[in-house]
Amino acid sequence: MARAEEYGAAANAAPGQIVELATPVPGIGAVSNAAGWLAEEGADAESDALLRRRYSLAWQARAGITSAAYKAAALSVTGVVDVYVDDQHPRGEGTVDVVVKGAAGQPTEQLLQAVRAAIATQIRINHDVVVKAPTPVGVDVAMELELLSGDADATVLAARAWVEALFKGDQPEVPAFGIGHDVVRDRMAAGIVSIAGVKRIDWASPVGDVDIPADGLATLNSLTVTARWVTEA
Repeated sequence: MARAEEYGAAANAAPGQIVELATPVPGIGAVSNAAGWLAEEGADAESDALLRRRYSLAWQARAGITSAAYKAAALSVTGVVDVYVDDQHPRGEGTVDVVVKGAAGQPTEQLLQAVRAAIATQIRINHDVVVKAPTPVGVDVAMELELLSGDADATVLAARAWVEALFKGDQPEVPAFGIGHDVVRDRMAAGIVSIAGVKRIDWASPVGDVDIPADGLATLNSLTVTARWVTEA
């Protein structure tokens, strides 16, 4: 069992991120964290944007058992950062699917159970409701940055941090990919070409925008960022 030393969503390590021990432990030859390794995700204090969204949903929910009511109940659970409600009979007449994104992306079973409890407490349910994780859509990102100036290593680190934040959604100032959001390369590029000294991005992957289904969530399979020096001409 591992426990983060820091609080909040930023402490959630993405699958495959842990590859070495800072302090060697006798008898342990290697470490890794596969998909689904988290038992409980770290979460930040509620942002103003999320509070405003919940405030609006609370008024809409007064209309009855609507999509807004399910969203309001799900977002009342600490650690839920996005929710999609399919109330168009996804599994037949009278069925509703509530799809949840957690602070670490794919939600833990503990978080899903908390959402189920919130819905059962706050809504007089008359539907067959399933609360579930989004369908993961793996995306490999590989790029080479053309640099005119600056510190190459620092620029690569900044580019990596931007892309990781887009997929993780652990930084309120970064417009993260939410449930059903397509992976648009221009959105990834926006935070990179604005780094001082970056002239251009040469993409190896993805070769274009990646379509995500309404109940899907883009997940970062791998990330490779390199850099080379170029001239202005």
